[in-house]
Amino acid sequence: IPTTIPTITTIATNAKGAGQLEQLKAEEAKLSSLLASVRSQKLAVLRSRPLNIGIVGFGRFGLFIAQSFIKYGNVIGTSRSDYSHVASEMGARFMKLDELERFVVEEDLDVIVLAVSIVSFESTVKDLIPHLQKRIQLKGTNSLPLIVDVASVKEHPRNILLDHLPVECDILATHPMFGPDSARNGWQGQAFVYEKTRVNKILLKEKV
Repeated sequence: IPTTIPTITTIATNAKGAGQLEQLKAEEAKLSSLLASVRSQKLAVLRSRPLNIGIVGFGRFGLFIAQSFIKYGNVIGTSRSDYSHVASEMGARFMKLDELERFVVEEDLDVIVLAVSIVSFESTVKDLIPHLQKRIQLKGTNSLPLIVDVASVKEHPRNILLDHLPVECDILATHPMFGPDSARNGWQGQAFVYEKTRVNKILLKEKV
């Protein structure tokens, strides 16, 4: 036998609370649906135009990934050595490394892939910083490209990117488990490890 009998006021209050909860759930569902719609529209816009992909380090691996990226976007490579002829043959563009400011600021790159050796990785990232900052000044924080590394080790380059890049830069740390020799017939079926490191200034830890 219950020791306390609910009053009419208590019942009414509980009913009101339950009604508000249902209303909030309905609003939440509407917002979720709207967000899904916006994301779908955004994806459609992105797919309606090719990505502008910059590759810093146009050596053997940089050229290797460029051959795949060229199928999906506009590729611009830069490196210490002159690979302009090779880039032209595959339908890509090439800029000398001493044109790094124009590469970062003027080319409206959506993605910059760092395909340099681990030895020169930190110095390369530091070289990008002033140009990324200038791009922020000229075009705003939303203009910054996604920065992707393809180094053979993960923690060291990941920490360098987080330590030095502007917080507005999204970061994707990747580790292709293949190379020009093992994937000479294509990437299909090859293992590709990646981590969404930072998105919209939020540090993530999502490895796939």
